[in-house]
Amino acid sequence: MISPYFQNEKIEQKIEPKLQPKIEPKYPSSNWEEVYENIRKMRSDKTAPVDTLGCDECYAKCATDKERRFQQLVSLLLSSQTNDKINSAALVRLNERFGSLKPTDILSSNESEIAAIIKPVGFYNTKGNDLK
Repeated sequence: MISPYFQNEKIEQKIEPKLQPKIEPKYPSSNWEEVYENIRKMRSDKTAPVDTLGCDECYAKCATDKERRFQQLVSLLLSSQTNDKINSAALVRLNERFGSLKPTDILSSNESEIAAIIKPVGFYNTKGNDLK
């Protein structure tokens, strides 16, 4: 017997559109200002890892402005599915390996070398390839 998937001209399928439920607009809760103020107070001391190890802080202190922007871009690429501490450590290793990381350093390396340097980072093989 031939699969019906290969006999499209003989089989007529009726596909009914899925009905989407009407989504009612959500309005802020009545105490949103209180919630916002509490969040603002909790974040005022800036003690979360993202405050000191976030992508905007991951660059060599000796980097030029252009190098700093590139290193922050690399950090951003590595940050997906990766803890801030691990991401920051990967940038430190990249900068130790290359001095102050520049695009030419990535171009002169191969994907496996980059992946080995950033290894604890989530999806390090894919990200090494993406960097290259």
